[in-house]
Amino acid sequence: MNSVISVIQGIFFLRSGKLLSQHNGDEFCLEEVLRGFIDSEVDILVHYSPDVPINPNLAGGGSCLWGSANCPHGHSSDPSYMFSISRKGILKGMNGTDLLLEDGSVSLLPLEGHKGRVIILSDPVKSNPDQSDSLESLIGDSRKLSELLAGLKSIL
Repeated sequence: MNSVISVIQGIFFLRSGKLLSQHNGDEFCLEEVLRGFIDSEVDILVHYSPDVPINPNLAGGGSCLWGSANCPHGHSSDPSYMFSISRKGILKGMNGTDLLLEDGSVSLLPLEGHKGRVIILSDPVKSNPDQSDSLESLIGDSRKLSELLAGLKSIL
């Protein structure tokens, strides 16, 4: 089986303590998208994503909607700051704005009020090398894949 990828992009904001993204009029809850990757080995890339061409005169190259004077995530002290992280590990979920990996957590709060992108890449074969080929296991796999496909379809 090939790798599974999910991309969440747009303007990130908080609602009821959860991180959401709005893109082309659609809203995506990061926690809900990540559910399909729980207990899987993932590569996660997160970064600000300003419009192209980047405007060096704006906070975060134009990715910051707070404005450099009001941004609580670093642009008030460094307008050129560009949030970017890359992590690999077993995904355990989200706790509010914290991404939980088996070996620790990463705060995604700096995405709030910014144009950004979250990319999740998972290799189902690597993530589940010990799974048996029993009928129950295959049914569970098909359900997970159906959920992932539904999530990807909603993004597109």
